[in-house]
Amino acid sequence: MNTPVNGSSANDNPNPPPQYGAAVPRDERIARIRQLRSVYIDSDWTNRIYDTLDQLMEHALSGAPEGISEQTLLVTGPPGGGKSRLLNRYANRHLPVRLPDRTTLPVLKVSIPAKATVKGLVEHCLRALGAIGGRGTSGNQSALESRMLYFMRERGVKLIIFDELQHLAHNSGYQSAIPPDYFKAILNDNICPVVLAGSSPNAEELFNSCHELKRRAIAQLKLGRLDWNNQEHRDAFRAMLQQFEVHIPLHHKSSLSDVRTALRLYMISDGLFGKAVDFIINATQRALVSGAQYLHWEVLRDTLEGFREDRPDWFNVFDVQDDQALSGFVAQKDTSRVTRLHRKKAKIILPDQEAA
Repeated sequence: MNTPVNGSSANDNPNPPPQYGAAVPRDERIARIRQLRSVYIDSDWTNRIYDTLDQLMEHALSGAPEGISEQTLLVTGPPGGGKSRLLNRYANRHLPVRLPDRTTLPVLKVSIPAKATVKGLVEHCLRALGAIGGRGTSGNQSALESRMLYFMRERGVKLIIFDELQHLAHNSGYQSAIPPDYFKAILNDNICPVVLAGSSPNAEELFNSCHELKRRAIAQLKLGRLDWNNQEHRDAFRAMLQQFEVHIPLHHKSSLSDVRTALRLYMISDGLFGKAVDFIINATQRALVSGAQYLHWEVLRDTLEGFREDRPDWFNVFDVQDDQALSGFVAQKDTSRVTRLHRKKAKIILPDQEAA
Protein backbone atom coordinates (compact mmCIF):
# COMPACT_ATOMS: atom_id res chain seq x y z
CA MET A 1 0.00 0.00 0.00
CA ASN A 2 1.25 3.48 -0.79
CA THR A 3 1.98 5.67 2.19
CA PRO A 4 -0.76 8.31 2.54
CA VAL A 5 0.33 11.92 2.33
CA ASN A 6 -0.98 13.29 5.58
CA GLY A 7 -2.25 16.83 5.34
CA SER A 8 -2.64 19.28 8.20
CA SER A 9 -6.06 17.80 8.97
CA ALA A 10 -4.39 14.56 10.10
CA ASN A 11 -1.66 16.28 12.07
CA ASP A 12 -2.80 19.79 12.86
CA ASN A 13 -1.28 20.17 16.30
CA PRO A 14 2.12 19.39 17.90
CA ASN A 15 0.67 16.46 19.85
CA PRO A 16 -1.88 14.73 17.58
CA PRO A 17 -4.19 12.16 19.19
CA PRO A 18 -3.57 8.46 18.58
CA GLN A 19 -4.90 7.32 15.24
CA TYR A 20 -6.37 4.04 16.46
CA GLY A 21 -8.04 2.63 19.54
CA ALA A 22 -10.63 -0.03 20.27
CA ALA A 23 -13.18 -0.95 17.62
CA VAL A 24 -16.79 0.00 18.31
CA PRO A 25 -19.26 -2.91 18.85
CA ARG A 26 -21.61 -3.64 15.96
CA ASP A 27 -24.89 -2.52 17.58
CA GLU A 28 -23.35 0.75 18.69
CA ARG A 29 -21.86 1.31 15.22
CA ILE A 30 -25.29 0.88 13.64
CA ALA A 31 -26.86 3.35 16.07
CA ARG A 32 -24.14 5.94 15.50
CA ILE A 33 -24.31 5.71 11.71
CA ARG A 34 -28.10 5.86 11.75
CA GLN A 35 -27.87 9.08 13.71
CA LEU A 36 -25.22 10.48 11.36
CA ARG A 37 -27.36 9.70 8.30
CA SER A 38 -30.14 11.83 9.76
CA VAL A 39 -27.94 14.93 9.77
CA TYR A 40 -28.69 17.47 7.05
CA ILE A 41 -26.69 20.63 6.44
CA ASP A 42 -28.59 23.48 4.84
CA SER A 43 -27.19 26.10 2.49
CA ASP A 44 -28.42 29.29 0.86
CA TRP A 45 -29.70 27.16 -2.03
CA THR A 46 -31.68 24.78 0.15
CA ASN A 47 -33.07 27.61 2.26
CA ARG A 48 -34.34 29.30 -0.89
CA ILE A 49 -36.16 26.12 -1.89
CA TYR A 50 -37.67 25.77 1.59
CA ASP A 51 -38.90 29.37 1.42
CA THR A 52 -40.52 28.74 -1.97
CA LEU A 53 -42.18 25.55 -0.72
CA ASP A 54 -43.57 27.53 2.22
CA GLN A 55 -44.89 30.11 -0.24
CA LEU A 56 -46.70 27.36 -2.14
CA MET A 57 -48.18 26.02 1.10
CA GLU A 58 -49.48 29.48 1.97
CA HIS A 59 -51.01 29.73 -1.50
CA ALA A 60 -52.80 26.42 -0.94
CA LEU A 61 -54.06 27.42 2.50
CA SER A 62 -55.34 30.78 1.31
CA GLY A 63 -56.50 30.09 -2.22
CA ALA A 64 -57.49 26.50 -2.93
CA PRO A 65 -60.94 26.57 -1.26
CA GLU A 66 -61.89 29.60 -3.37
CA GLY A 67 -60.80 27.90 -6.60
CA ILE A 68 -57.76 30.08 -7.19
CA SER A 69 -55.61 28.59 -9.94
CA GLU A 70 -52.96 26.32 -8.46
CA GLN A 71 -49.25 26.84 -8.99
CA THR A 72 -46.27 24.64 -9.79
CA LEU A 73 -42.61 24.51 -8.82
CA LEU A 74 -39.73 22.71 -10.50
CA VAL A 75 -36.71 21.56 -8.45
CA THR A 76 -33.81 20.06 -10.39
CA GLY A 77 -30.15 19.29 -10.12
CA PRO A 78 -27.55 16.64 -10.94
CA PRO A 79 -27.83 13.13 -9.48
CA GLY A 80 -26.44 13.17 -5.95
CA GLY A 81 -27.21 16.84 -5.49
CA GLY A 82 -29.51 16.21 -2.52
CA LYS A 83 -32.93 16.96 -4.06
CA SER A 84 -34.71 13.92 -2.64
CA ARG A 85 -33.24 14.34 0.85
CA LEU A 86 -34.27 18.00 0.87
CA LEU A 87 -37.83 17.21 -0.21
CA ASN A 88 -38.11 14.32 2.25
CA ARG A 89 -36.97 16.65 4.98
CA TYR A 90 -39.59 19.21 4.02
CA ALA A 91 -42.31 16.55 3.98
CA ASN A 92 -41.19 15.41 7.43
CA ARG A 93 -41.80 18.93 8.71
CA HIS A 94 -45.47 18.45 7.83
CA LEU A 95 -46.28 15.03 9.23
CA PRO A 96 -49.80 13.53 9.22
CA VAL A 97 -52.19 14.94 11.81
CA ARG A 98 -54.64 12.58 13.52
CA LEU A 99 -58.09 14.13 13.99
CA PRO A 100 -61.09 12.47 15.68
CA ASP A 101 -62.67 11.50 12.36
CA ARG A 102 -59.70 11.22 9.99
CA THR A 103 -55.98 11.69 9.43
CA THR A 104 -54.81 14.68 7.41
CA LEU A 105 -51.70 14.67 5.26
CA PRO A 106 -50.52 18.24 4.56
CA VAL A 107 -47.67 17.20 2.22
CA LEU A 108 -47.94 14.20 -0.06
CA LYS A 109 -44.62 13.05 -1.54
CA VAL A 110 -44.53 10.38 -4.22
CA SER A 111 -41.59 9.10 -6.24
CA ILE A 112 -42.38 8.41 -9.88
CA PRO A 113 -41.34 4.80 -10.47
CA ALA A 114 -39.16 3.80 -13.40
CA LYS A 115 -41.19 2.72 -16.44
CA ALA A 116 -44.32 3.98 -14.70
CA THR A 117 -47.74 4.06 -16.28
CA VAL A 118 -50.53 6.42 -15.28
CA LYS A 119 -52.26 3.60 -13.39
CA GLY A 120 -49.01 2.70 -11.64
CA LEU A 121 -48.46 6.28 -10.53
CA VAL A 122 -52.04 6.56 -9.28
CA GLU A 123 -51.54 3.39 -7.24
CA HIS A 124 -48.37 4.88 -5.74
CA CYS A 125 -50.37 7.96 -4.76
CA LEU A 126 -53.13 5.86 -3.20
CA ARG A 127 -50.58 3.95 -1.14
CA ALA A 128 -49.01 7.19 0.06
CA LEU A 129 -52.48 8.42 0.99
CA GLY A 130 -53.18 5.21 2.93
CA ALA A 131 -56.14 4.58 0.64
CA ILE A 132 -55.24 1.15 -0.72
CA GLY A 133 -56.78 -1.82 0.96
CA GLY A 134 -59.18 -4.55 -0.01
CA ARG A 135 -60.19 -3.60 -3.53
CA GLY A 136 -58.14 -0.41 -3.47
CA THR A 137 -56.54 -1.06 -6.85
CA SER A 138 -59.57 -2.57 -8.54
CA GLY A 139 -61.42 -0.73 -11.28
CA ASN A 140 -60.33 1.02 -14.42
CA GLN A 141 -57.89 3.89 -14.60
CA SER A 142 -60.59 6.55 -14.52
CA ALA A 143 -62.10 5.08 -11.34
CA LEU A 144 -58.70 4.96 -9.66
CA GLU A 145 -57.99 8.57 -10.59
CA SER A 146 -61.32 9.66 -9.13
CA ARG A 147 -60.48 7.74 -5.95
CA MET A 148 -57.07 9.41 -5.79
CA LEU A 149 -58.51 12.92 -6.16
CA TYR A 150 -61.18 12.16 -3.57
CA PHE A 151 -58.62 11.03 -0.99
CA MET A 152 -56.35 13.99 -1.70
CA ARG A 153 -59.23 16.24 -0.67
CA GLU A 154 -60.32 13.98 2.18
CA ARG A 155 -56.78 13.89 3.61
CA GLY A 156 -56.48 17.66 3.32
CA VAL A 157 -53.40 17.56 1.09
CA LYS A 158 -51.99 21.08 0.67
CA LEU A 159 -48.89 20.28 -1.37
CA ILE A 160 -48.00 17.36 -3.66
CA ILE A 161 -44.38 16.56 -4.46
CA PHE A 162 -43.65 14.25 -7.39
CA ASP A 163 -39.99 13.24 -7.32
CA GLU A 164 -37.91 11.52 -10.05
CA LEU A 165 -39.57 13.41 -12.90
CA GLN A 166 -36.76 12.30 -15.24
CA HIS A 167 -38.28 8.79 -15.22
CA LEU A 168 -40.93 10.05 -17.61
CA ALA A 169 -38.23 10.55 -20.23
CA HIS A 170 -37.27 6.91 -19.88
CA ASN A 171 -40.91 5.95 -20.49
CA SER A 172 -41.24 7.57 -23.89
CA GLY A 173 -41.11 4.24 -25.71
CA TYR A 174 -43.63 2.49 -23.48
CA GLN A 175 -47.35 2.24 -24.06
CA SER A 176 -49.44 4.18 -21.53
CA ALA A 177 -46.41 6.20 -20.41
CA ILE A 178 -47.21 9.32 -18.40
CA PRO A 179 -47.22 12.56 -20.43
CA PRO A 180 -45.94 15.62 -18.57
CA ASP A 181 -49.30 17.36 -18.97
CA TYR A 182 -50.95 14.62 -16.91
CA PHE A 183 -50.15 16.60 -13.75
CA LYS A 184 -52.23 19.56 -14.88
CA ALA A 185 -55.36 17.51 -14.07
CA ILE A 186 -54.55 17.95 -10.38
CA LEU A 187 -54.02 21.67 -10.97
CA ASN A 188 -57.23 22.03 -12.94
CA ASP A 189 -59.21 20.35 -10.15
CA ASN A 190 -57.79 22.91 -7.70
CA ILE A 191 -56.54 20.20 -5.38
CA CYS A 192 -53.31 21.96 -4.38
CA PRO A 193 -49.98 23.18 -5.80
CA VAL A 194 -47.74 20.58 -7.44
CA VAL A 195 -43.98 20.33 -7.02
CA LEU A 196 -42.07 18.38 -9.67
CA ALA A 197 -38.48 17.38 -9.02
CA GLY A 198 -35.88 15.42 -10.92
CA SER A 199 -32.43 15.20 -12.39
CA SER A 200 -31.31 17.77 -14.91
CA PRO A 201 -31.50 18.26 -17.83
CA ASN A 202 -34.30 15.76 -18.55
CA ALA A 203 -36.54 17.13 -15.82
CA GLU A 204 -36.29 20.69 -17.16
CA GLU A 205 -37.02 19.56 -20.71
CA LEU A 206 -40.08 17.58 -19.64
CA PHE A 207 -41.43 20.37 -17.45
CA ASN A 208 -40.97 23.08 -20.07
CA SER A 209 -42.50 20.90 -22.78
CA CYS A 210 -45.87 21.32 -21.06
CA HIS A 211 -47.13 24.88 -21.49
CA GLU A 212 -49.65 24.53 -18.66
CA LEU A 213 -47.01 23.49 -16.12
CA LYS A 214 -44.56 26.14 -17.23
CA ARG A 215 -47.21 28.89 -17.26
CA ARG A 216 -48.18 28.20 -13.65
CA ALA A 217 -44.63 27.88 -12.35
CA ILE A 218 -43.85 30.04 -9.35
CA ALA A 219 -40.16 29.28 -9.95
CA GLN A 220 -37.69 26.81 -11.44
CA LEU A 221 -34.98 26.19 -8.86
CA LYS A 222 -31.81 24.16 -9.25
CA LEU A 223 -29.36 22.61 -6.83
CA GLY A 224 -26.09 22.91 -8.70
CA ARG A 225 -22.47 21.97 -8.28
CA LEU A 226 -20.13 24.10 -6.24
CA ASP A 227 -17.15 25.59 -8.07
CA TRP A 228 -13.88 25.37 -6.16
CA ASN A 229 -12.48 28.30 -8.14
CA ASN A 230 -15.32 30.50 -6.88
CA GLN A 231 -14.29 31.70 -3.43
CA GLU A 232 -17.88 31.99 -2.22
CA HIS A 233 -18.61 28.39 -3.29
CA ARG A 234 -15.31 27.15 -1.86
CA ASP A 235 -15.99 28.82 1.48
CA ALA A 236 -19.53 27.41 1.52
CA PHE A 237 -18.27 23.88 0.84
CA ARG A 238 -15.72 24.10 3.65
CA ALA A 239 -18.25 25.67 6.02
CA MET A 240 -20.72 22.83 5.39
CA LEU A 241 -17.97 20.28 6.02
CA GLN A 242 -17.21 21.99 9.32
CA GLN A 243 -20.88 21.91 10.31
CA PHE A 244 -21.25 18.26 9.36
CA GLU A 245 -18.11 17.19 11.21
CA VAL A 246 -19.63 18.24 14.52
CA HIS A 247 -21.95 15.25 14.20
CA ILE A 248 -19.33 12.61 13.30
CA PRO A 249 -19.37 10.09 16.21
CA LEU A 250 -15.61 9.69 16.69
CA HIS A 251 -13.37 10.58 19.62
CA HIS A 252 -11.37 13.38 18.03
CA LYS A 253 -11.81 16.14 15.48
CA SER A 254 -10.98 15.24 11.88
CA SER A 255 -10.66 18.79 10.50
CA LEU A 256 -12.35 17.88 7.23
CA SER A 257 -12.71 21.56 6.39
CA ASP A 258 -8.93 21.93 6.28
CA VAL A 259 -8.24 23.25 2.79
CA ARG A 260 -6.22 20.23 1.62
CA THR A 261 -8.72 17.68 2.84
CA ALA A 262 -11.67 19.77 1.66
CA LEU A 263 -10.11 20.03 -1.80
CA ARG A 264 -9.89 16.25 -2.10
CA LEU A 265 -13.43 15.76 -0.84
CA TYR A 266 -14.54 18.30 -3.43
CA MET A 267 -12.71 16.45 -6.19
CA ILE A 268 -14.11 13.00 -5.40
CA SER A 269 -17.65 14.38 -4.98
CA ASP A 270 -17.71 16.38 -8.24
CA GLY A 271 -18.54 19.47 -6.19
CA LEU A 272 -21.77 17.94 -4.83
CA PHE A 273 -21.95 18.22 -1.06
CA GLY A 274 -24.44 15.34 -0.84
CA LYS A 275 -21.91 13.01 -2.47
CA ALA A 276 -19.21 14.26 -0.11
CA VAL A 277 -21.46 13.42 2.84
CA ASP A 278 -22.06 9.90 1.51
CA PHE A 279 -18.31 9.37 1.26
CA ILE A 280 -17.72 10.75 4.78
CA ILE A 281 -20.39 8.40 6.19
CA ASN A 282 -18.68 5.44 4.51
CA ALA A 283 -15.36 6.56 5.96
CA THR A 284 -16.92 6.89 9.40
CA GLN A 285 -18.23 3.32 9.17
CA ARG A 286 -14.71 2.15 8.33
CA ALA A 287 -13.31 4.16 11.23
CA LEU A 288 -15.73 2.63 13.72
CA VAL A 289 -14.86 -0.88 12.55
CA SER A 290 -11.11 -0.31 12.61
CA GLY A 291 -11.06 1.71 15.82
CA ALA A 292 -9.82 4.88 14.11
CA GLN A 293 -10.16 7.81 16.48
CA TYR A 294 -10.81 10.36 13.73
CA LEU A 295 -10.98 10.51 9.93
CA HIS A 296 -7.27 10.77 9.22
CA TRP A 297 -6.00 10.39 5.68
CA GLU A 298 -5.30 6.66 6.02
CA VAL A 299 -9.00 6.04 6.70
CA LEU A 300 -10.05 8.36 3.88
CA ARG A 301 -7.58 6.74 1.49
CA ASP A 302 -8.74 3.21 2.31
CA THR A 303 -12.38 4.27 1.90
CA LEU A 304 -11.70 5.75 -1.52
CA GLU A 305 -9.97 2.51 -2.58
CA GLY A 306 -13.39 0.88 -2.34
CA PHE A 307 -14.50 3.12 -5.21
CA ARG A 308 -11.45 2.47 -7.41
CA GLU A 309 -12.37 2.66 -11.08
CA ASP A 310 -11.07 0.26 -13.68
CA ARG A 311 -9.30 2.76 -15.87
CA PRO A 312 -5.56 3.43 -16.24
CA ASP A 313 -5.66 7.11 -15.27
CA TRP A 314 -7.44 6.59 -11.94
CA PHE A 315 -5.46 7.29 -8.77
CA ASN A 316 -6.19 7.87 -5.11
CA VAL A 317 -6.08 11.58 -4.27
CA PHE A 318 -5.06 10.76 -0.69
CA ASP A 319 -1.87 9.10 -1.98
CA VAL A 320 -0.33 12.17 -3.60
CA GLN A 321 0.63 15.77 -2.98
CA ASP A 322 -1.60 18.68 -3.97
CA ASP A 323 0.13 19.51 -7.25
CA GLN A 324 0.18 15.84 -8.32
CA ALA A 325 -3.50 15.41 -7.54
CA LEU A 326 -4.54 18.57 -9.31
CA SER A 327 -2.46 17.84 -12.38
CA GLY A 328 -4.76 14.89 -12.94
CA PHE A 329 -8.12 16.60 -12.59
CA VAL A 330 -10.09 19.48 -14.05
CA ALA A 331 -13.54 20.70 -13.07
CA GLN A 332 -15.81 20.66 -16.10
CA LYS A 333 -18.91 22.77 -16.51
CA ASP A 334 -22.32 21.29 -15.76
CA THR A 335 -23.57 20.00 -19.13
CA SER A 336 -26.31 17.72 -20.37
CA ARG A 337 -24.46 14.67 -19.09
CA VAL A 338 -23.28 13.91 -15.58
CA THR A 339 -20.19 16.01 -14.96
CA ARG A 340 -17.06 14.17 -13.92
CA LEU A 341 -13.60 15.33 -12.95
CA HIS A 342 -11.45 13.95 -15.74
CA ARG A 343 -7.71 13.65 -15.88
CA LYS A 344 -6.81 16.51 -18.16
CA LYS A 345 -4.94 19.79 -17.99
CA ALA A 346 -6.06 21.12 -14.62
CA LYS A 347 -7.01 24.64 -13.63
CA ILE A 348 -8.13 24.48 -10.00
CA ILE A 349 -6.94 26.78 -7.25
CA LEU A 350 -4.30 25.10 -5.11
CA PRO A 351 -4.39 25.44 -1.31
CA ASP A 352 -1.11 27.37 -1.41
CA GLN A 353 -2.54 29.71 -4.04
CA GLU A 354 -5.54 30.34 -1.79
CA ALA A 355 -3.30 31.15 1.14
CA ALA A 356 -1.37 33.56 -1.04
